[in-house]
Amino acid sequence: MAYDRADQRSALAAWQPLAEQGDLEAQVIVGEIHERGIGVAPDYVAAANWYRRAAEAGSARAQINLGFLYEQGLGVPADPKAALQWYRRAAGRDGNVELDPALPAPPAEPPPSAAPPGPPPTSVPPAPVPDPRSAELEARLVRLEAELESARAALRATEARAAEAVAAEVVARDAYEEARRSMAQGESRAVADLQRELQARREATAQLQRELQDRQAGTERLKQELAAQRDSAERLARELEAQKRETARLGTELAAVASVAAGQQQRIAALEASARSDCSRVRSSPWSSPTSFRRATSYRSRWPKARHGR
Repeated sequence: MAYDRADQRSALAAWQPLAEQGDLEAQVIVGEIHERGIGVAPDYVAAANWYRRAAEAGSARAQINLGFLYEQGLGVPADPKAALQWYRRAAGRDGNVELDPALPAPPAEPPPSAAPPGPPPTSVPPAPVPDPRSAELEARLVRLEAELESARAALRATEARAAEAVAAEVVARDAYEEARRSMAQGESRAVADLQRELQARREATAQLQRELQDRQAGTERLKQELAAQRDSAERLARELEAQKRETARLGTELAAVASVAAGQQQRIAALEASARSDCSRVRSSPWSSPTSFRRATSYRSRWPKARHGR
């Protein structure tokens, strides 16, 4: 596609017709023009629409770009789940992705009652809180894998081009040797042309080899980043396992405390029952009445003093 590279505003006009005809590469480029604001104002909504058309047709590059827009919330609502889905499709790992669900709301406290308190209910250990970093880390891992797969595909294409260039160089060399054999017949002009063509082929081969080295370096860098992200994921998994063990230990301690509290409640109930029984016996005693007490005192005052002395 030819357009004036000095005037970036002509890029959109050059690629738009091809994109509308269904060319996947043109659709991705038009989306990138809108996303990066090349010659036009940035328009993330239009970029997302063009990326979606190419992504649904199977373009891995468009799938990665669309996943990035969902991850950042540019032109579309921020949706880590949708971003992860597009990254997985770009990496060739189709399938639904289920993120950690939200925690259920805590139950409402029961209203106060006038009945005597019974033993406390057995407490259930709280569920461990899912760490949102795990979903974010998984999305980054899938994105790196998608970028690595795209880099590998570009590397394979570059290697194929390099092989074609080498084959063309061999053909040119053979032609050059044939031309040398015919130099005695006065074909020096054809030999010069072949020499220029051979030199151009060599320069193209050298350029492709440099590009191949750059691709290999980028692939190695992506491998290192992927290994670092995997190490982070393993460390996070170990932290979550330690949190689960701590939660289980706290749940055991809470159950023991609840058991002790239940025993104390039973002892209190037994003491209250004993106290009520004692009060009932005191009320039923003949000395509990004031009249009976005065009569007994009066009888005692009539006894002889000697008997009192005894």
